[in-house]
Amino acid sequence: MAGSVHPVGRRANFSMKGTPRIRREGPGRNDPCPCGSGRKYKLCCAGEDRLVELQSEFVGAHYRRGLAFESRGREDEAIEAYSIAAASGHAPEAHSRLGHIFTNRGMAKAASEAFRAAGANAATTDRRLDLVRALMVEGKSVEAEAEARRVIELDPESADGFWLLGRVLSETGRFVEARAALEQAVTLEPRLGVAYYDLVRARQIGSEDRPLVERMLRIVPSLTENDQRIRMHLALGKALDDLGEFGQAVGHFEKANQIKKALGSFDRAAFARRIDSLIERFSAHFIAVHARDGDGSELPVMIVGMPRSGTTLVEQILSSHDEVSGGGEMPFWTMCAPLFDKAKDEASVAQFLRRTAQVCLAAMRTVGPGAKRVTDKDPFNFLWAGLIHLTFPRATIIHCRRDSDRHLPVGVLHLLPAASGFLDRSGGPGLLPPPVPTPDRALARRVAAIAIYRG
Repeated sequence: MAGSVHPVGRRANFSMKGTPRIRREGPGRNDPCPCGSGRKYKLCCAGEDRLVELQSEFVGAHYRRGLAFESRGREDEAIEAYSIAAASGHAPEAHSRLGHIFTNRGMAKAASEAFRAAGANAATTDRRLDLVRALMVEGKSVEAEAEARRVIELDPESADGFWLLGRVLSETGRFVEARAALEQAVTLEPRLGVAYYDLVRARQIGSEDRPLVERMLRIVPSLTENDQRIRMHLALGKALDDLGEFGQAVGHFEKANQIKKALGSFDRAAFARRIDSLIERFSAHFIAVHARDGDGSELPVMIVGMPRSGTTLVEQILSSHDEVSGGGEMPFWTMCAPLFDKAKDEASVAQFLRRTAQVCLAAMRTVGPGAKRVTDKDPFNFLWAGLIHLTFPRATIIHCRRDSDRHLPVGVLHLLPAASGFLDRSGGPGLLPPPVPTPDRALARRVAAIAIYRG
């Protein structure tokens, strides 16, 4: 989602040290040309070589401009500079930075294309990791895990390799393996704030983890990259919250928000307009008109809710069942839902729903071949709950929310009635009735909540 911290990447080193500058050593102007023509270099290939050198310098200059803009939170200008560099010559680093920015903005298709361009013909660890990122953005967890393990096999000292492997494993509910990979990442690179962030999210932090928390507290003042600082403060906030030290936890959450705010403000008015447009479109009448246009598959299980509402825990519980596969935070709906705006008439809406169902089911079957249910735990899919319901009217939508008194996710179960209004502000019924605790304890252990409330 736009405004989130990079889910699959680290910010670049904005110090400019080590950025590409061309320094060629070659023959003197009056030396024989190395092409073997027998002519002097200045009369043969010098001009062509100089053009190549100038092009490389041009690419490097725009890449450095992009780094400068990105370090100041001016992402639109950074995108322009990186795009010029990427279009002007061999610039995998520029493609990679574009991939990170597009990922941060929720532009999954553009991010995937950028990461794949960066990782094309990869010969270095960084470029191979870009291919891992592309696969993660595409929701191809099996392939991403295999590629991450290949990176580690080729470069056992790659902290980023272990970190991305840990992310993939976490998103598929394999938390024990994920913790091992993430612990190896921070062992190799003790200042890798993003890995600490994922490490504390993969388990409940207890008193036995005090040394880990103390290590994070020692490291955080020395971090200079904004993304690392944000992630470390968020990690400390979560860890201290688990330990019951709520005042200190809130302090670290506030510091993370302050850093993020300095990089660019959230447009509340634009977001409110977007929500209003969704509410207006997904009326009871609209859902009734298109009630039969979707796919009857029960494969998708959508786990939605606010961040820190227990979506990961719910997926872990569900995916422990033999017939359920955890898909992690799949980017599918974030990528395709905005395209729904272009479907204006009834025929184009019906066509969009059928095509979307086909593509989504194909992606989910890749995650869980043979599974009866596949989860997608992107919490922000609640934005697209109306579209998801139309596309898959028999899908399960699990809405996670926190008990404000106990600070814990709570589970309630609802049946999804057909043709009810979605987020209906007109005073009529919402998509679902008010929450009612389920008496089925076995089911409650597997389901946190299925509820979408009216706005």
